[in-house]
Amino acid sequence: MAGYSLKIERFPIVGDSLPAGVRDNLSLKSPWRNTVSTGKHSVTTPSAKVNEIAASRLKRLYFAEGFIDRLVMYLDETLTIQGLPNPFRVSSCPGTGQLPPTQQWVRALAEISKKEQELLFYKPAPLTTNASAQDEARYQIFDLLNLLIKVKALNTVSQTPNISTSTGSIRQFFCDSKGNAIPPNNTRTSIFTPCWARSASAHLRPINGAGRNSGPNPGAADFSIILNPDLADQLGCAEIKSHWSYSTRSLMKIYQGGPGILDQQSMFLATPNTRVTANALLQQLTGQLFAQGCDIGFCTNLDTAFFYLVYKGENAQGVIEKMQIVVPTQTPSSDTKPGLILSALMRFEDPKLLKCLQAFTYLALDRKKWQDNGTSLVDILAPLDEISLITCP
Repeated sequence: MAGYSLKIERFPIVGDSLPAGVRDNLSLKSPWRNTVSTGKHSVTTPSAKVNEIAASRLKRLYFAEGFIDRLVMYLDETLTIQGLPNPFRVSSCPGTGQLPPTQQWVRALAEISKKEQELLFYKPAPLTTNASAQDEARYQIFDLLNLLIKVKALNTVSQTPNISTSTGSIRQFFCDSKGNAIPPNNTRTSIFTPCWARSASAHLRPINGAGRNSGPNPGAADFSIILNPDLADQLGCAEIKSHWSYSTRSLMKIYQGGPGILDQQSMFLATPNTRVTANALLQQLTGQLFAQGCDIGFCTNLDTAFFYLVYKGENAQGVIEKMQIVVPTQTPSSDTKPGLILSALMRFEDPKLLKCLQAFTYLALDRKKWQDNGTSLVDILAPLDEISLITCP
């Protein structure tokens, strides 16, 4: 296996299996729009429940200039970047504990090598719908990330699912197509979690009455990191869009505080039934973070991409005052600070994006260990002296 040593000195970084001369050519491929496709107005309108979540939790938009570089430094421990001191590293995560068994590690490295070779020469099919964009993301992104998880994490399927009762949508065992329970020994060799997967409604937190055992829940992301087979909160989520319905131009308006996104005090406009694509998207992402119980996410239209973090507004007053924002006196200051911290937009075909996605996945897996040690994702990726408030023009 070229590029790998059986002596585990660090986690492999995406592209390591390829010869040095071609490693930098490994990148995601942006698909074309097909001759026949959905129209450009095929956009998800936030439900009333999601709008209520956004209205209470998304007050401000923040930008962290060092977000992307700090993600890469979390993964690549040889990298230092001037102006971004004291980076957090994956190897420094407290309570890392036992590494995967050798057999799992070696098998994963072989599968990673094969997948990276496929991606190096891959040419995507044209897209027809948002669903076809999700299919493309699964093949190019999540299949590889799930292999990279296997060199970091132990298989949690071997743990007994923490499910006390069974219902129509929840059961205490895996079953085959005939409904027969799968013996535990079979599940341990055939299924691996944590992994990137699609959430069921029962995985999600209730949003104003929609619950874990109820019907469709409006907070489901396209993909999420599922920790184990039970109903634990997800660790991170991802939303995949088509590049004609959610154009890169419309995403850029987020960073410009464009019309229909921020008001004159640079507060987010949680407008019900909004027709502004970027506004609807931000409401959708906020609802997903709440429903899935996670603090970090990723969004792409397969032309550009960005990462985002939940920010509760701790110590944000200085950031807001620095931008000379006037807050209405009748509004409690605590209600003007929570929101999302955004990374810069990245080209989908930027070779660095794959490394960011691997780091994002590893950091999501490590979040609780850092949190238990008193360190938040904001501390790691967006220190307060590196963030700024996105304001209206």
